[in-house]
Amino acid sequence: MNFINCCIFVILHCVMNKFNYKKYLLKKLRKLKSSFNYFLNDKIQINFNVIRHTDSLYQLSNILKRKSKSVILDVGAHNGETIKKIKTISAKSIVHSFEPSAENYERALKISKSYSQSFVYNFGLGEKNGMFEFFHNDSSTTSSFLPLVEGNPFGKYWEYIDQVKLKKKVKLKLMSLDQWITTQDIRDIDLLKIDTQGFELSVLKGSVNLLSSKKIRNIILEIMNVDVYENQCSFNEIYSFLSSFGYKLKAIVDPDYSMDGYLRQADYIFSF
Repeated sequence: MNFINCCIFVILHCVMNKFNYKKYLLKKLRKLKSSFNYFLNDKIQINFNVIRHTDSLYQLSNILKRKSKSVILDVGAHNGETIKKIKTISAKSIVHSFEPSAENYERALKISKSYSQSFVYNFGLGEKNGMFEFFHNDSSTTSSFLPLVEGNPFGKYWEYIDQVKLKKKVKLKLMSLDQWITTQDIRDIDLLKIDTQGFELSVLKGSVNLLSSKKIRNIILEIMNVDVYENQCSFNEIYSFLSSFGYKLKAIVDPDYSMDGYLRQADYIFSF
């Protein structure tokens, strides 16, 4: 892709996603300047292990290559992004995806039909079974079983994102993972992926039987380090909870930093 095409792509991307393109382009230019300054500094040595081991594809490849037919639970499937990622790494893997939003479920279902051994369920996982209030935001990636804090949390911490607004509230189904697994012929779970926008601890609390019996070998979950949702879980809560079952922090992948170097969020891998 040449320079002109890159510029056109960036502008179209900004317009289609309702971003403030001036702020977005300014952010990219600042990053480019920072990168040049970094590599021109002869006092800095590049640690290739950091680059390699903080990449989620590398870490997931190491986990999934141990078995030809790994069992993966994808909690918070959104539009099927994890399905494609997992199947690219390990085509024979068995993927069970959970997505409570009807709109996102239909998109994830369409993606799953392109692969064998890929299943999508139109409900979420949590601590308890029942119908619970779900907050649909105008940016679907931010929708959650938790409401946003007051003000403009995403615009506050992400320089290139406009204000995220609540679109609608609906009652959607939640089931505990311990309950769901009783209806399945699954002995062990090789990877439990959770991306539920601050609701991750609730998913884990609904999995205590599986965690205590070590039926889940690896867990990768997103943890936000900035206050975006009411009562969102913290890293300390997740770490303390999983440590009580003997899980250890193995890696931190795909970290996202602000322009001033503050960690906004990252994915954390725990294993036993």
